[in-house]
Amino acid sequence: MLIKRVESEFKKTPITISFIAINVFVYIFTSFKYSASMNGYQGYLAGGFCPELLEYFPEYYRIVTANFIHFGVIHLLCNMISLWNLGRFIELNYQKLNYFILIIASAISTTLLPYIYYLIVPTSSGTYVSGGFSGVIFGFIGGICALAYVYRDLYSRILKSMAINLLLMVYLSISIANISFSGHFAGFVGGFICTMFLIRFRPSIHWKHPYDYH
Repeated sequence: MLIKRVESEFKKTPITISFIAINVFVYIFTSFKYSASMNGYQGYLAGGFCPELLEYFPEYYRIVTANFIHFGVIHLLCNMISLWNLGRFIELNYQKLNYFILIIASAISTTLLPYIYYLIVPTSSGTYVSGGFSGVIFGFIGGICALAYVYRDLYSRILKSMAINLLLMVYLSISIANISFSGHFAGFVGGFICTMFLIRFRPSIHWKHPYDYH
């Protein structure tokens, strides 16, 4: 029964489950190589994002890899629970390719936009090391807010149901070191803009009649 349930879930939402698996694998790997609760230096070695160091050492792969490292099991679990809760709903309503585009856009914007801001505003701090999938989760939230802006009444209930995830993400932003609040905001912006483009050029058949996933 369990195997059939897993197969059924994977057929419905393969991208969400695959990204959960990738994050868990990376966490296990970095836990063995560095520490189960990495500090900033270890996080940087593992692929974390640091604006100041990126300026002098153009290792641009960190713009992507930083999204997949986590600084402790609580950090990982909170992000994976949010990915499980939000990702499945979004995957079914965006359809596969749109959902993948949203993930990539959110993952890039959560690090790239703070880096651009750091380059434009020299007085801004760029010495932190950040990582985690929460910027992508905020991209999901930005995407749903874009849908709510276009299809107003349809998504009011959905936004209310996201309240727990929003509070969880805000808590993470405040309470856990090495997590960039600016990255969360950037992920939100990236998800919002990406979805506005998708609405214009690749609309999903489910957006006017949301698929309520249980």
